[in-house]
Amino acid sequence: KQWYQRRVRGARAQGQLQHWKVYFSSTTDKYTYEQVFKLDSQDLEVVDLPLVGFTAYYRGAVVPDAPPIVLGNMTSIGVQAYGGVYESYKQRGSGSLEMDYINLV
Repeated sequence: KQWYQRRVRGARAQGQLQHWKVYFSSTTDKYTYEQVFKLDSQDLEVVDLPLVGFTAYYRGAVVPDAPPIVLGNMTSIGVQAYGGVYESYKQRGSGSLEMDYINLV
């Protein structure tokens, strides 16, 4: 049972980009595990991302039959603006993401 979640504290998007994702990757797994979120306001927000909500991707495409994330196998975490080839939503323009920290609670 995975009851942990990632919490992005004090997050605020500025500029034209509003859609973001947090992803985990590893040197041994071929998948990345990603979860998206949207920041609408200029105010600092708390974003909760349950681990069960992370979806497996391979080269940008969802892998529906991939095994669930095993946090112990993950070696890096990243944050990125999303919207692209396999997404129905496209973003363009400049923007930035400000955040205080990411923690596991």
